[in-house]
Amino acid sequence: MKLDGYIRVSATRGREGDSFISPDQQREKIEQWAALRGVEIAKWHTDLDQTGGKLSRPGFDKALARVASSDTGGIVVAKLDRFSRAGVADALNLIESIHDAGGEVASVEEGIDPTTPFGEFAMTVLLALSRMQRRQIGDNWRDARSRAVERGVHVASRAPTGYERGDDGRLVVNPQAAPHIAEVFRMKANGASWRDLCNHLRKHNVESPYGTTNWMPRAIGHMISNRAYLGEARSGEYRNPDAHEPILKRDDGTPDEALWQAAQEAKGKRPVNGLGGSLLAGLLRCEGCGYVLKPDTMKQRGVNRRLYRCRTERSSGRCPSPASVLGTVVEPFVLDHFMRGLRGMRAEGVAVAEDLKATEAALTTARRELDTYIAAVSAADVGAVAFANGARQRREAVERAQTALNEARERAGLADLPLAADLEADWPNLTTQQRNKLLRAGLDAVMIGRGRVPIAERATVYWRGECPPERMKGRG
Repeated sequence: MKLDGYIRVSATRGREGDSFISPDQQREKIEQWAALRGVEIAKWHTDLDQTGGKLSRPGFDKALARVASSDTGGIVVAKLDRFSRAGVADALNLIESIHDAGGEVASVEEGIDPTTPFGEFAMTVLLALSRMQRRQIGDNWRDARSRAVERGVHVASRAPTGYERGDDGRLVVNPQAAPHIAEVFRMKANGASWRDLCNHLRKHNVESPYGTTNWMPRAIGHMISNRAYLGEARSGEYRNPDAHEPILKRDDGTPDEALWQAAQEAKGKRPVNGLGGSLLAGLLRCEGCGYVLKPDTMKQRGVNRRLYRCRTERSSGRCPSPASVLGTVVEPFVLDHFMRGLRGMRAEGVAVAEDLKATEAALTTARRELDTYIAAVSAADVGAVAFANGARQRREAVERAQTALNEARERAGLADLPLAADLEADWPNLTTQQRNKLLRAGLDAVMIGRGRVPIAERATVYWRGECPPERMKGRG
């Protein structure tokens, strides 16, 4: 059995006493247990100065990822609270996620040991208790939401713009903001742009639920979709159509469903976000501000075409030179540049740089040393602990060499990329998402400048590792 060892210490500075288990002590406990059980520690993960109250930690997240990808058979800790100090339920939830991914969990001090029948039984009982508790919490939450919606309570952390929360939890109309919200719906129903709606709310100093008057189209889109403005309270499958006074209402005070529906229809096709249908989503960036160009559509001679454009207005300010470009213009350019570059890099084989050659040689040497050690050294000769330590050191050397090789390949723009000839042959059979993933494996970004000049003059393509980080704002 192969498991990853996990070590965590909340604070290393100035700590001592019986309650403090140092990283070295944790590692020694795990190594002794592994030697007795014939378990191989495939990789070590350490989180120093990381509180157990945080369920996401750098080292632990890497260990979970290795379990999910079947690179290891599970995780072993010196003590169960290394998983979590946020509570037993949270620790068991983490353990259950490992089990769901097909991994095992071992804790030396608590005797949770997947290599023994009793240890397996103990884990089964703990997980059963955890599931039962979670079902009870879920049932209680569903009941609470159902009762709240039935009373007309708006189940959300913030009241929608135009409303305030009353003492009983129900929404109460804000007379200053409500008329402007109703006007936004009427404007959208009549075909107004998102920018017009933003400017209307900014002009009248209407604050969003987050306390800002710098409205963005996305926030307006969420507002337009919210049925709370028809007087409805909703939480999941629970719905109360008469929960509070509607802002969208007819002269007789009844909800104006027709206006709400007209605003939905006027929204038109949603811009394509993420990877859905946009080959260069996350890759194209505006030269003026450094942010990713948003995939959108536009009509040209009666035909819908892909458009990538700068959002122009952001919470951080206005872009000084917003760029936009048609997909039919930029996509063939980037793809041709990518394929030609890939062919050029592959012309010299995999080793496109001296450091790549060196790291490949280092990995070969490290693997040879590990194989030689395992074949030539016996645990009976040097002792189980010494043999395990020697093997561990050599495995870690292999892992370091593999990491260095991956980094060298990434710097060369080769991470996850097949041969150019194979890629060109397979390209027609790939989905847009798969194509996007391959392009993003080799490219950092494509900066698009503003202007009516040929795309080759206003596009700058950066291969992986070439684009200065400060030029890429936000998330790609």
